Amino acid sequence: GDQDLFIGGRITPKNWPLTPRSSVLQNNGGKFTDVTTQVAGDFERCGMVTDLAWEDLNKDGQKELIVVGEWMPVSVFQWKNSKLVNVTDQFGFSGSNGFWNCLELSDLDGDGDMDLVTGNLGLNTRFTASVEAPFYCFAKDFDNNGTLDPIVSYSENGKVYPLMQKEVLVKQMPVLKKKFLYSKDYAKAEIWYIRSKKDLNEGLTLKMNTFSTCWWENTGGKFVQKTFPLQAQMAPVNGIICHDFNKDGKIDILMAGNRYGLEVETNPCNAGNGVFLSGDGNGQFSWIDNTETGFWAMLEARDLAFLKSAGGKSLLLVANNNAPLQLYQY
Repeated sequence: GDQDLFIGGRITPKNWPLTPRSSVLQNNGGKFTDVTTQVAGDFERCGMVTDLAWEDLNKDGQKELIVVGEWMPVSVFQWKNSKLVNVTDQFGFSGSNGFWNCLELSDLDGDGDMDLVTGNLGLNTRFTASVEAPFYCFAKDFDNNGTLDPIVSYSENGKVYPLMQKEVLVKQMPVLKKKFLYSKDYAKAEIWYIRSKKDLNEGLTLKMNTFSTCWWENTGGKFVQKTFPLQAQMAPVNGIICHDFNKDGKIDILMAGNRYGLEVETNPCNAGNGVFLSGDGNGQFSWIDNTETGFWAMLEARDLAFLKSAGGKSLLLVANNNAPLQLYQY
């Protein structure tokens, strides 16, 4: 009857992108015991977690744990024989690996079950990813100097190339300087020539198949990915609220984000102004211009939240990184 804690591991300092440890703490009368190994082995190393939630997705009377994060699929865990088991594929999320920042649950199409909204990196960067042409990260101490060497790579015409420019990768792994005396040689080098397939396969391999912020329709416990308008893809989405904002009886979606720091060769992803999507109650969403809604979230928004004032007024809070909070009344 008491509340236990499920803690998602975000990152291990100086060891990105190694999978950090997530944990389950059992509440024993106010004293918490780590029982992760005993009851949640699948959850313990599930990925670099950014958000999670509990919800009964298939109406069996038991709540599932939904987890999202960087370089991982939308993941679902279910209690089976007193253990938390990964059942991601059963719910239709196989291959959904993305740069997931947040999730929100709501009945978007009015059919009585809970759908899922997931905030991703967006489609306004130099990165591309699909199931057929994934975005990769290979990580290992390739030059044996005691530090982890991540090599982010992209797919093009069936081949995989390192994303970083020669100068950047050589600073990370000086051993490559003699291998690539000229930039023209590095420019056409596939990842397998940078490091051997054997070397890469011995390390950690992560991939992303989508950068699109989207919603997932719940079709009887099996989820189908649905797209949002282009305006929802202009920047990373870090905060989502599903609510009937315009009081027409149908769920709308409010989003905010931006991301100022990715890696040394990528400009800040700061094209987001905040997004309002008006829902029709059947799973279709239309973008409404910010000049009409009055909602502007132009900084690096990390989350959105509802508040009630002392007078009972509805307030919307925008939490910005390294900047003041924003407060809207509606």
